[in-house]
Amino acid sequence: MCGICGIYSLPQRKNIPKTKIEKMNQQMEHRGPDASGTFIGEGIGLGSTRLKILDLSDKANQPLSNEDETLWLVFNGEIYNFKEIYSNLQHKHKFKTSSDTEVIIHSFEEKGVKQISNFNGMFSFAIWNKPQDELFLFRDRLGIKPLFYTKIDSSLIFASSVASILTNRNVPRKPNIRAISSYLSFRRPLAEETFFEGIYSLPPGSFLKATRTGIKIQRYWDIPVRRSQKTASIEKYKQLLHIKMRESVRNRLISDVPICVFLSGGLDSSIIAYLVQDIMNKKINTYTVRLKDYNETYYANVVAEHISSEHTEVSVKPEEYLSMMDKLITHRGEPLGVPNEVLIYAMAKEIKKKATVVLSGEGADELFGGYGRIYRSSSDFQRMNIRLPKFLKRFIFRNIYKAYGNKSYENKVNHFLEKYQYTPTEYKKTLFVEKIWKENLNEDKFIQDYFKNLFETIAILPYSKQIEYIFEHFHLPVLLARLDNATMLASVEGRVPFVDHELVEFALNISNNHKLKWNSVFARIKSIFLSSNKISEKYDTTKYLLRETYRNQLPNEIIDRKKVGFPVPINNILDSMGGKQFLKHLLLNDSFLNQIFNKKQISKLIENTDNKKSLITLWMLINIKMWSDIFIEKGTK
Repeated sequence: MCGICGIYSLPQRKNIPKTKIEKMNQQMEHRGPDASGTFIGEGIGLGSTRLKILDLSDKANQPLSNEDETLWLVFNGEIYNFKEIYSNLQHKHKFKTSSDTEVIIHSFEEKGVKQISNFNGMFSFAIWNKPQDELFLFRDRLGIKPLFYTKIDSSLIFASSVASILTNRNVPRKPNIRAISSYLSFRRPLAEETFFEGIYSLPPGSFLKATRTGIKIQRYWDIPVRRSQKTASIEKYKQLLHIKMRESVRNRLISDVPICVFLSGGLDSSIIAYLVQDIMNKKINTYTVRLKDYNETYYANVVAEHISSEHTEVSVKPEEYLSMMDKLITHRGEPLGVPNEVLIYAMAKEIKKKATVVLSGEGADELFGGYGRIYRSSSDFQRMNIRLPKFLKRFIFRNIYKAYGNKSYENKVNHFLEKYQYTPTEYKKTLFVEKIWKENLNEDKFIQDYFKNLFETIAILPYSKQIEYIFEHFHLPVLLARLDNATMLASVEGRVPFVDHELVEFALNISNNHKLKWNSVFARIKSIFLSSNKISEKYDTTKYLLRETYRNQLPNEIIDRKKVGFPVPINNILDSMGGKQFLKHLLLNDSFLNQIFNKKQISKLIENTDNKKSLITLWMLINIKMWSDIFIEKGTK
């Protein structure tokens, strides 16, 4: 696990100052405090900061080359099947390390870009091919590890964080207003955009090829889109799923340093903790977090006692929250996507005292129907568009129309955005300054266009499967970015067994009937007249297949527990800072916010902090304010 960076001269081979690469490295020192290195070639500079996980010797430090130094590599992540690949290469190449890093180089020598299909892991890496005078950037299939780039002043600059790119003074710090609008709606920018115009995120499952004449991005893997799903009995799927899960967890236990588990007490982290303990067959360390005076750790303790783990509760004081939030934004270079990122960082800091690798439960909800209220909403849309006289339809399905404020939807895009957006379009229209809303954002038409195109690419799927695909494609990256930023700031590597691409391909090919299970025939009939909000987890069971697969391995109170997420009492935190007066002082006279947002609307939000949606919007505005203070206001002085 590392931080990587580099500069590639376009179109001429201009010298790259070593000090520039070193400065980019310094910004990412937390990602790899164990070693740092640079390589300067003709028109190319590569940098790496290393967190030692496999082969702890200095021989495995980066940048790393092949035998004749025609290939140079900087690598962030893990290749879990590297030993298997090594066995196929050892007779053709002389290895100087026992690391997965060197396996990448020699694989590239054998197969070029095609080698990527053999890797199972999480990764972002850069390979400089000296004889061909070309640079390649690769990112793993599902975007677990970050990689950003920009093209400026005839140079391609890339790094594991936006903040590292911004150490180059010639990179403009122009805020991306579209990204800010997308953030308010989805907790992230759309597509490959970032919060800075001209800086982009390399898409998951893609590689970038740079030559002196330009750059080209190509996709090597995508989430599979299949019209029909395989059918098998629930018992058969339980057997297959357990095999896949056990293999995924086992792969992520490869390490030369201690490993532990995040344990929230929810279903997903509990399954991982159980599998880790079962595979390792020894006492493991588990961690959970709580805010002072807000303790939801009961279920984590139930699981810890069940598997006999060495369990640690990490306590965070509400008054510490904003300072840690500021630190996370500083090193990430972007606003945070999820409030609990701060709590994950607090756990990671404690973990670092005993371990360097932690397994986490991200990705299960997306694969196995955990977001029942949204996944079931496809049937809301279908009933609202059934072929019946309008008056009769509105009478029969009056509870559904009531749940949507008596609105109706002619297409899936509008319906999905109604259910999914954190800040609705109608409200953003009043929140943004009118000129910004119309001229810079074009009334959010770009959001409509993005999702219209996305739905068209998966048109062969039923609506319920389209939602599942979008969550895996669009929603999951928010959680992965949260985990990477929070753990790496504490110099800890986070691994995600539910985000194994082979497991993803398997799970997405299973019918949703095995994931969202009706509790009875009566429940199914009664649900016909109710909205998804009323149905989910009352008349059905979410993540049914996952629950039943591990019913006999974990306590029933964990298996049958309803989804609660990872709650953060934002109100308690704000109250510890001074409540509404604090918010007014922080947000109402901020020069950057006042250029973009309607001051009166922010005031209304502050007066309405009892409303959960208002609180989330305020939390996002605090993020934007902190980010602009660090990178826009102060960063340009």
